[in-house]
Amino acid sequence: MPEAANHLLKTLEEPPSDTVFILCAEHRQTLLPTIVSRCQEVWFRPLTPKIAAQRLQEEGCNPRQAHLAAYLAAGDLATAKAWADEDAAEKWEQFAGLVEKLPQGGKAALFQAAETFAQAPEQFLPLLQSWYRDLLAWRVGARQDIYHRGKEEALDQMAFLYDPKELVRCSQIIEKTNQLIFGRIRVNVRLALEAMLVQLIPGQQVLA
Repeated sequence: MPEAANHLLKTLEEPPSDTVFILCAEHRQTLLPTIVSRCQEVWFRPLTPKIAAQRLQEEGCNPRQAHLAAYLAAGDLATAKAWADEDAAEKWEQFAGLVEKLPQGGKAALFQAAETFAQAPEQFLPLLQSWYRDLLAWRVGARQDIYHRGKEEALDQMAFLYDPKELVRCSQIIEKTNQLIFGRIRVNVRLALEAMLVQLIPGQQVLA
């Protein structure tokens, strides 16, 4: 608001003695240039995922879960801690058990996955997106960059069911479903997830 900004500018021009102001803003461009010009800028950036994972391990998180949580959170330590709690760890194991069965598990595996994912789509969709990201990394030989450590055997079995273009397409489908479910229009989450999972079947095979 211009009025508030102008009041702040006046305070900065005539500050009380022995006073230090710390102004925090997410976006520099939302501040008046006259205010920015009177500030010393200090940029705070997220930790690297590797350092965030180390911090989580120092707090007692197991290495595999710490690695996944840190990379899902893109290094943001607070978000990573949420991904590393006991409930999230259980969701990861539950997710892995379901997603490994999807390509050749038929309708039963698809419906079971959709039903489970619908209970917490805000957790399962990021995991699914990261899984298909890992499948692509594995498929093209960037195996040192995977998020889901400890699941290398499952990734190896599943990655070569797809060609790289299919895996890119799958990631796009997951992202569109995420936008649909968390968009402004109310949708049937279970049906949206079923439709998504059908499209993730490699080679668009007919489900038995």
